[in-house]
Amino acid sequence: MISLQEKLFPLQSFALISHRPEGPETRSAAVIDSRFSSTVAVPGPTLRSSIVGSNSTAYLQEESVGAFGISQPKCTHLFFCLFTPVTSFLKIRTTFDPPENLCSKVAHLRGPNQTVYAYSYAAPASGVDINSDNFKRHLDPIRKRSTKIQTSCPHCFIRLYHNISEGDDAGRNFLCNLFGHHLNVDFCDVTSIPILHGTPPYSWTLASLGDPDVDVFFDRHIENTLLDREWTAVEEWKQSGRAAHVMRDYPTHRAAIIPGLWSVRNSSSQTLAVARRRVLNELRQNLSSMESALETYIWPLIKNSVLQHDSYHCNSKSHNGSIPFSTQRENGRFCGWGNYKTKERQFISLTPCPEQCRPSDHKDWWFC
Repeated sequence: MISLQEKLFPLQSFALISHRPEGPETRSAAVIDSRFSSTVAVPGPTLRSSIVGSNSTAYLQEESVGAFGISQPKCTHLFFCLFTPVTSFLKIRTTFDPPENLCSKVAHLRGPNQTVYAYSYAAPASGVDINSDNFKRHLDPIRKRSTKIQTSCPHCFIRLYHNISEGDDAGRNFLCNLFGHHLNVDFCDVTSIPILHGTPPYSWTLASLGDPDVDVFFDRHIENTLLDREWTAVEEWKQSGRAAHVMRDYPTHRAAIIPGLWSVRNSSSQTLAVARRRVLNELRQNLSSMESALETYIWPLIKNSVLQHDSYHCNSKSHNGSIPFSTQRENGRFCGWGNYKTKERQFISLTPCPEQCRPSDHKDWWFC
């Protein structure tokens, strides 16, 4: 039995993507394994093409519209081929280029109406060290996040905004391995995304805000665990029909929008794109904090159609209309919690939530 990893990482293989004129509903990517003569389909909208290839090159027949191929003995992840030191080629007609690069060409070729969980990772100047605390806290958890999302939301995609360089072998190999197990991940190299140049890493996820290819945008942090409590809250938001969702689940979550704990429907993508540009400009010039910039430019656009889950500051005037979380907190874990937040977990375990912020039928939930 050949494992998926063996199929994706053979000794000699190539990957490619193409597009035919059938329309966006026929978009897809396939990883072709010349060693085992097998095809692994990338989830999402499908796309078909005729393929001709060898161990050293990959290309499409003339009737195909575009191609994106690599030959790489270590990494056959086509979404990551911009890092490959071997000869590769890109032949995608401008018709299929995004009007503005907000992740990658391949993310664009997944088609419209994407549901995207956006994460960001800033690699140390010395490169990724898989034995370091930085790696264990800020990059390695993406594997668990990907598994959770792939299981709970099969139609969702993950965008990982990063600055892992071409020469960072450890970082590159980690991302290649990540794709080998999670075909719903897109890698977004921030050095190739002009609007992110000069911006702080925690703001990189905002590139997906207002992206015309994205229908629903989730701003999340890699180090934060995706709790069932959060999934339940998100489902309530989806059922509400509101345009945006905000979660405040810790005593210090006083801001209108908590970075890493909000989401929005991109129904007004142009308006959101303008707001995104203003937020990034503020942060690029160190004129304000992330929370302040979001409150200034994003909150006015969503405040009249937002579902707010709030466990500590539901009575705040600026949080008018907040509702309680419908599931009880377990073991001091909160939305925004991660394995490294031991002090925060201890603190919240000793801090009861106000009675007004508890569900009406569960006023006995001291830790709501």
